Amino acid sequence: MARKMIGPAFTKLATATTMAGLDTAVTLWFRLPILMAQPDAKSTVEWYRAVSEKTLALHHGTVDATMAGHRALLAMATGRAAPDHLAHAAVEMATAATRPAYRAVKANARRLSRAKQG
Repeated sequence: MARKMIGPAFTKLATATTMAGLDTAVTLWFRLPILMAQPDAKSTVEWYRAVSEKTLALHHGTVDATMAGHRALLAMATGRAAPDHLAHAAVEMATAATRPAYRAVKANARRLSRAKQG
């Protein structure tokens, strides 16, 4: 089995986390005035959308992380994993768990900034 370096995978995860933080700031910048205003149809829809997006991302992340964990466990149980595989498995599980939330945050930042400009 070819040995993989943990550095690139970890760097990719750290970069994605940083970008998600920036996208979260953009999302909050545009969403907070809507959510803190007097309740109306627009703010109610935005509240429901925000909650449903978070719930969906949580469920997708949980399933994806569980699948990554099962793949790692199967590789270790069958002897296909090198001793350093545990570090790779941890990064893969973290990436799988956070990917759906990162996608949702990025989409929100684009959608809300477009709506404000348009």
